[in-house]
Amino acid sequence: MAALRVGEQDVCLIDYSWAKNGIDLIREATSAGCGIPMILLTGQGDREIDIEATEAGAEDYLTKGQLDAPLLERAVRYAIAHGRTLETLRGSELAFVPLSNRPMTP
Repeated sequence: MAALRVGEQDVCLIDYSWAKNGIDLIREATSAGCGIPMILLTGQGDREIDIEATEAGAEDYLTKGQLDAPLLERAVRYAIAHGRTLETLRGSELAFVPLSNRPMTP
């Protein structure tokens, strides 16, 4: 979590078996407002873990035994691009203030 709080990464690869488990780390980071795209790596090709990871906020889920350089590169590029798109959307949302929150003019 300390490395994620600094926010200097473009993407973070998180191993499922780290600490409690990688999904808990993703949930914690997402709850803390971390905007860094995260990819979960696991040794298990389990659809339930895949769904749980993406619902927790992971950009992608990769199985280590099926991982090769082109697949990892694609996943990292996609995660970074998606993260930048979300960041841009969040910034544009802040530019719009609902009419009900605007001060009244005489």
